[in-house]
Amino acid sequence: FSNAIEDCTACLTASPDNVKALFRRAVAYEKNGSKAEATQDYDTVLKLNPTIEEASAGYQRCAGKAWRPPPSKKARGPARQLTQEDLANIAEVEGRVKDVARQKKQAQEKAMAAQREKRSAELMSKVLGETPAEHGIYR
Repeated sequence: FSNAIEDCTACLTASPDNVKALFRRAVAYEKNGSKAEATQDYDTVLKLNPTIEEASAGYQRCAGKAWRPPPSKKARGPARQLTQEDLANIAEVEGRVKDVARQKKQAQEKAMAAQREKRSAELMSKVLGETPAEHGIYR
């Protein structure tokens, strides 16, 4: 098994997240009696891909307990309470967002009105046989 361990280690030097090489080295370590190294490799495999059942079973054999994913970084404890200043800042930002949304809506409505006016002038010119400029539509 030492050749397999060496080959997998060489592969992992070039590609440290190679799940296949990590798993094969973990199996080789386990067969070789190096449970600590096998446990470490199984753990790494499971962190990269927690759905590999054979790695989970290997981890349990070597560590003597079921594998558990590490706690998420978000679960660091209770969130801090917002201060009145925080709430005021949030309200100010929300107000700015609403103003920008209102301005955008007004600009879109203005653009649509201009397009309707232009289209109306073009249709009128077809009906009357005159150019829109003669009607004073385009300024």
